[in-house]
Amino acid sequence: MKNTNTEMKRIALLVDYDNFNEDHYFDILFDELDEIGDVIIGRVYFSNEEGKKLADKFKKLELDPIYQLRFSTGKNAVDIRMSIEAIELLSKDYIDAFCLATHDADFTPLVKKLKENNRFVIGAGRDNVSKHFKSACDQFINVEQIYNAKKSQEVKKVVSNKKELEEINKSIDQRLNEFVALVNGIIDQNKDSDGYMYLSRLSILLGVKDKEFNPKNYGAPNKRILPFFQKQLADYYDLIEEKNVWKIAIKPRLMQIPKEPEVEQPVKKPVVRRKRTSSIAKQK
Repeated sequence: MKNTNTEMKRIALLVDYDNFNEDHYFDILFDELDEIGDVIIGRVYFSNEEGKKLADKFKKLELDPIYQLRFSTGKNAVDIRMSIEAIELLSKDYIDAFCLATHDADFTPLVKKLKENNRFVIGAGRDNVSKHFKSACDQFINVEQIYNAKKSQEVKKVVSNKKELEEINKSIDQRLNEFVALVNGIIDQNKDSDGYMYLSRLSILLGVKDKEFNPKNYGAPNKRILPFFQKQLADYYDLIEEKNVWKIAIKPRLMQIPKEPEVEQPVKKPVVRRKRTSSIAKQK
């Protein structure tokens, strides 16, 4: 039986280094995988000759480097080699999860094949990875969103230009609005007569409907869902605790819409009109 999200997993990590090769993304990837389970097997595949010079980097990451020679042009040798070895690893019963680190949606059929063999599949890549690849995975680590959210928190401390700060937060705010709409839909479909639903149930449904859901995508310091709703989303939701169980409800609409500051209207000075004297009066 496939492991659930709450169980620590034994992971085979396969990295497509031809397109997943940013140093800061590796830091995020390993931080996220540490919360999911243990990386039992770690391999990094590359076809670029430059990859041979990165032995020290791969050693530090504890990844086995696998160089794949290109036998012809126009063919992605790394994709083929990585897919073949993933299928071979299915014979190892102690591996119950695979993580495919790639920005390439061509691995979608591989994801489906691994899931057919009762393996939990984690995808990792940038925000623009195909939605088909993301939805095919059991879970998707959006390394780009996490990195940008983390970077924005650091930039806020040093940037004083208001316009620049607004641009930094624009994409995060847009995703947050989309997330709020998703949460509202889930609550509307599962709320009780008082308008509340269990927060634990919401967390499970979010994982089903949004494979890349992670509070860190929106600047939260960790994955804990309760403080995320209590702090980042306090203007949108009410949370109550009943017998050590948390419940959540949508706040009234008027409370969700921030009031625009009242603009003080300038006081108009009365216009003093001079009395016009006729020419006849002047002659008198």
